[in-house]
Amino acid sequence: MTNAKEKKKIVLWLIVLAILAAAAFTVTAIVRHNQRPAWDGGYSVHISEVMTDNKTCPNGEGVLCDWIEIENTSSKDFSIGGYYLSDETGKGKYCFPAGTVVPARGYLVVWCSPDEEGDYAPFALRKAGGETVCLMNENRTVLDSAVTAACRSGQSLVRGSDGALIPADTPTPGYPNSEAGAKAWQEALAQRSGGTLELSEIQSSNTLYAAPDGNFYDWIEVHNPSDSPVSLSGYKLSDRTNKTKYAFPDEMLGAGEYKIVWCAPGVEGAEYASFALASAGGETVVLTAPSGAESESVELPMLEKNTAYAKENGEWTVSHRPTPGYSNDDAGYEAWLRSGGYENDEVYITEVMAQNRGTLADSDGDLSDWIEIANLGETSVDLAGWYLSDDPDVNDVIRFLREREIVHYQRFGELLRHVQDNLDSKNFFAINPSFDNMNGTCPKK
Repeated sequence: MTNAKEKKKIVLWLIVLAILAAAAFTVTAIVRHNQRPAWDGGYSVHISEVMTDNKTCPNGEGVLCDWIEIENTSSKDFSIGGYYLSDETGKGKYCFPAGTVVPARGYLVVWCSPDEEGDYAPFALRKAGGETVCLMNENRTVLDSAVTAACRSGQSLVRGSDGALIPADTPTPGYPNSEAGAKAWQEALAQRSGGTLELSEIQSSNTLYAAPDGNFYDWIEVHNPSDSPVSLSGYKLSDRTNKTKYAFPDEMLGAGEYKIVWCAPGVEGAEYASFALASAGGETVVLTAPSGAESESVELPMLEKNTAYAKENGEWTVSHRPTPGYSNDDAGYEAWLRSGGYENDEVYITEVMAQNRGTLADSDGDLSDWIEIANLGETSVDLAGWYLSDDPDVNDVIRFLREREIVHYQRFGELLRHVQDNLDSKNFFAINPSFDNMNGTCPKK
């Protein structure tokens, strides 16, 4: 009887073990079916992208730091609270907070910085690579790991077909590692900043266009190309990468409008940046968005005096007729002329005297040479910002004015040459023959 009972117990135990083994096999099969390895040996929740030298991908707080992306390729959300992330095998340096979830077929980005407060992993990654990034469970058992590699600034590291991390030129934190993912990331950045601005015109050797304080500084123009206002708050400018030097004031820039920033070290005011530009070129002007991402940058060529580097039809080119505050085309140039009151001015050089020996004394009683300027129009003209010179090099300035002023300069040059030829004469003067006719009246245009 005893043997029979023992045999019955053994059979029951065998049945139980068989059931448990079958159940375990079934669960394992279901799990592996849902995991859908991203590569041979990979699992559904894994490290998918890493950035070790971040210059272009700010987090929601605008901070540029290293980051690690976790991907979930399964069809169900994955609770990762209590798991660990580290840059060293066996050391759980960052613990995912309770309730943290990697969404189904989605991503979770962990920002890494030992210097930031808040939900940051308390470590940074070496730019030179060679570290092992690990994802571990509650018991610090490594579930996935990848070795970082050296890459250029601005590149990220993505998993290749064999699971190794390889450099990629288009980081996509929180998005698929594809062209579509890169586009989605850039669109998210633009939405985060409330719109986009662009660099539109730059002048690095300015003697024509006065700042509000009356002085002549280099200047940078930004443009809102959208059809809605954009807040300037958070946008920044610099003359070098990786270092912002000027923060825009907290104001709105209307749809299609332009704004000038004067580059004037030592000058106080919201319109003045604390850096100057080199006319010899080689500097990079950088516009940074509120998100911290680089919105646009352009390297300046060598610019002659009073030329500008302007964006025309989407392409940067050297322009001989700057249009600060207006579009870089014919319409913008005409609008700029009207804004300065130059459109209908009737101001001319009408008479010049050299070697004055007695015809007219100045306010000090001296017999100085003189030049007569006449306003033949019907309204007064403010000459502030206008130029008068006997230097032939002034042609570099005058050439940017409209054709009528160029003609006037040519007349002035002819008069100067005529005067120079007669410097030995006493009380010599010259007049503009265009205004000297038999009836004593001025010719009509």
